[in-house]
Amino acid sequence: MESTVAVVLLILVWVSVFCDGTVIVSKDGSGDYRTVGEAITEAPDLSEKPYTIHVRADIRGEGFMAENMGFANWAGLNASGAVAVRNEGKKTIFFRCSIEGLQDTLWAVSGGQFYKDSDIYGTVDFIYGNAAAVFQDCTLYARYRPYVTFTAQSREDPNDNTGFTFQRCNFTISPQDSDRKSEVRATLGRPLRPYSRVAIFHSYIDSFVDPKGWEPMPHQPTDKATYIEFLNLGPGSHTDGRVQWPGVTRLLHPAQALPFTASYLLDADSWIPSTGVPYDNTL
Repeated sequence: MESTVAVVLLILVWVSVFCDGTVIVSKDGSGDYRTVGEAITEAPDLSEKPYTIHVRADIRGEGFMAENMGFANWAGLNASGAVAVRNEGKKTIFFRCSIEGLQDTLWAVSGGQFYKDSDIYGTVDFIYGNAAAVFQDCTLYARYRPYVTFTAQSREDPNDNTGFTFQRCNFTISPQDSDRKSEVRATLGRPLRPYSRVAIFHSYIDSFVDPKGWEPMPHQPTDKATYIEFLNLGPGSHTDGRVQWPGVTRLLHPAQALPFTASYLLDADSWIPSTGVPYDNTL
């Protein structure tokens, strides 16, 4: 599924409304609406068929914000279009949203991205990409699969200020699959590109996360990745059995974690307050 917009090219909007038909959003006025918000506002009520919003690729998505919305893709593990949200916009926010899929659920391509109080569901590499993205108070729900990988961050250049930060998040099993949790082995992530970078702070890590924590990606080195944990909780948070890679670290002091906060990674203090979305600029 090709797109250059902040969210997936084809958005299926499931807001208790269904109807027959497709509308086109185009910033230049050549479609039915100029913004996604206008298209959603005009969605008919209580129809029996999906209402499809097609977003043309001339909308880059800078400043995009979604609040109280659901995004889903049920294409499956073997489909090429498994992404539920593709986000490459600058200064984007998902607040109190649900992003549901299986493999490759959230493609955080690039730009500064903030996710707050949101639920993200998936199986393999279900949060991936090379954005600078901060997740605060989010729940990452693993769906049933014998092997699950929560993240696959793809930083390629050590000079890039990109990476994923998870702060007060939950790494756990989806409620629908809770009875099969003992059959699932998960890791927190693997390096999609050599300089992959992920930080997890003050988060709950469930028991089905393997003690080694992280795993290799085929054909990628493991000696350049940076994987940081700090004051996490839960049966899967113990770091004694973590893989012995140079960049896998349990921090001992809050000052070491400052580069991974929203203020540093996203320059959040300059733009998030004006949106009204609550966020923490410290640990």
